[in-house]
Amino acid sequence: TCCVDSFFWGRPIWPELEVFLFNNPVDNRSAEWGVASPHWYFSSALPKALTGSLFFFAIGICRERRTWPLAVMALSYVLLYSLLPHKELRFLFPVLPYFTAVAAAGLDSVVKNRRKKGAGV
Repeated sequence: TCCVDSFFWGRPIWPELEVFLFNNPVDNRSAEWGVASPHWYFSSALPKALTGSLFFFAIGICRERRTWPLAVMALSYVLLYSLLPHKELRFLFPVLPYFTAVAAAGLDSVVKNRRKKGAGV
């Protein structure tokens, strides 16, 4: 998109570099748009974004060892983004599918467990 963006901005521009330079933690220019506490993603954004699946995310981590790599990647991403002062829910969009996949594995585990108990009765 460099050519298109450069045309519209009227100067040579690399959008990803511009975003990094604006949002880097040293200059902290993103704080001009508001700041939130470091725990905001965990205490507010994720519970709202995942709604009912947050419960199944926890079950997925506890019952399905195969979900650990996805969970670690997603949680690490959120933890790193928590270090930036300016926070928005949209910054988490890239990892919401990982949270959802782990939650789906947790729900699958619950359904299979209920079927087992139901079959034995």
